[in-house]
Amino acid sequence: MQQNRSHRDGYVLTHFRRRFKIWEYDSPLRGIQAKGERMSVNAPVQGSAADFMKLSLVKAYKIIKAAGLEDKIRMVLTVHDAIEWYVHDSISTQEVLDLLMPAVNYPAGPAPLLPLEVRADWHEGPTWADVADLRLDANKQIIDYKIEVKGKGDVFFETYQDYLDFMHTAPTAPVDVVPPTVEAEEEPAWQHAKESVATIVLSDMPEAEQWEEFKQWLRPANPGIELVIETPQGSVTMDGRYALTLADQPLVSLLFSGADLKIGPKDVDLSELEDVML
Repeated sequence: MQQNRSHRDGYVLTHFRRRFKIWEYDSPLRGIQAKGERMSVNAPVQGSAADFMKLSLVKAYKIIKAAGLEDKIRMVLTVHDAIEWYVHDSISTQEVLDLLMPAVNYPAGPAPLLPLEVRADWHEGPTWADVADLRLDANKQIIDYKIEVKGKGDVFFETYQDYLDFMHTAPTAPVDVVPPTVEAEEEPAWQHAKESVATIVLSDMPEAEQWEEFKQWLRPANPGIELVIETPQGSVTMDGRYALTLADQPLVSLLFSGADLKIGPKDVDLSELEDVML
């Protein structure tokens, strides 16, 4: 399994065998280690995608330079997994596709389960905020242009000029901007009352180091609220009263690897309350 190998090695590899060190495994906190386990699965995917992006950049640069079109097709920047070019009006969109398709659509080599192929979608527009998606046939020839219009769904245009004409003539309805009314959400009055109780629900028995770190973090308070720890082996009521609010949920979840914090009146079954998630 990927997670077992990453624990053994302390790192994972991308498709091109670039090493990604998982520093989270060095932490004594189980919650931090769990984050590392998630990264051990995600990093090879995201890291490989980043590698393929860099490879496409190099391929595109070489193709444009070999064609002598550095002054007509300029690579401007990348946005996440997209590459943006400025193209001179004298170069048609289809010419750009024919030229650059090998840089972004190519076999990626064998993978553990399936052969990979890098594929790219294309868009075109006068600005980055106004672009239309290109639809291509099996021979990589342009079929039409597509945009999504609110209230109408997908709208198709036979040519890029048709799309530009639509953008220039589409009516713009006046919009009345009404500032939203934001009301401060107050914590329930019972949250700090003497009859309230906080319950931390653990899916696994805590390790000794987790328990010691939790007790060091816990803040006694007077007035405070009663605290109950629910574990797979039973419930434990902590001595004293503590300063706990629902805002502590993220840290509790980190200390106990996904634990839930619930706060409610003492005479209410907290299992009926909606879970508070990260």
